Amino acid sequence: MEIHPKITGIDVSGLGGIWVFLIRGEKTALLDTGPKRPFPMAVGQFPDKNFSPILQVLPAALENIGITIADIDIILNSHIHFDHTAGNALIKESSKAKLYIHVDEAKYFENPELLFEHEIMPIITIILGKEHLDQEKKSYLEEETGPGPYVVVDGTLRDGDVIELGGDCNLEVVHLPGHTEGSIGFFWEEEGIMLSGDAMQGVCGHGGGLPILDDPFAFESSLERVKNMPIKTLVHSHPFRGLTIPQTTILQGVEINQYLGECSEFMEMLKSAAKSVALEFSKRPFLELYDEVIEKLPGGIGFKKWGEMPKQFFSPATLLHCIRQSNN
Repeated sequence: MEIHPKITGIDVSGLGGIWVFLIRGEKTALLDTGPKRPFPMAVGQFPDKNFSPILQVLPAALENIGITIADIDIILNSHIHFDHTAGNALIKESSKAKLYIHVDEAKYFENPELLFEHEIMPIITIILGKEHLDQEKKSYLEEETGPGPYVVVDGTLRDGDVIELGGDCNLEVVHLPGHTEGSIGFFWEEEGIMLSGDAMQGVCGHGGGLPILDDPFAFESSLERVKNMPIKTLVHSHPFRGLTIPQTTILQGVEINQYLGECSEFMEMLKSAAKSVALEFSKRPFLELYDEVIEKLPGGIGFKKWGEMPKQFFSPATLLHCIRQSNN
């Protein structure tokens, strides 16, 4: 997928669902590196189901533009999640590229258990109980698509930093917390292109869940920040949807602010629904509250109740954060 003559998107899911990006100036940067194994539903798309997807698709993509893995100079991570970082070690080993992530998330490379504790331990404790934490942490760390193998970063990024690739290709680091604490976008101001990773979450997440947000209030602020930037092309790392805008990876022109506006509108709906059940938080089973919130959200978007979704804890964790913030 060509976004610009100097920016190429590469699908590492086999299903059009996870994109990494090559950005080429005088230096070459790779934005994200994908999961460490193909997802089970897409193994037919990859010759080796036990090997990193990116190393099965990247060489051909590079050959098409006349370079090799050895020509990658920089690995940029948009945020810490495994489907964006678990290929880091292999690409770094193959290319000798320097690896960078936002300063708030570098610690997770050294200790991925901290990420489990930060993101999903609280919701697992509420839903399953403390007695399940050890097993869930083991599954989280060892599952085929789970974290790592992580490598220590070569440097950290902060809001306003500029990645100078040369050839008039300079990427400004834009801190966009909400999806994760260190989510960042990379803005090529001269071309008006924002590579936003997962920072601009749509209104409905994986399998009919809520968007994955570890700080809903921060996410709303990030939406407002991006609305006020001179962006001509907004690029996600996954296909996201608005209330009326269908799933897409690339938004252009007026549809950018329409999409961002629909995300803000949805957040008001979600906060209202969360507030309506907040007083029951300590009195009723959490998953009953979750299903009640889902019933209050717009139909036709694809939301599913807990028992209808693939097992994952990120979606109820979003609601937990909304409830806790509504009580503050």
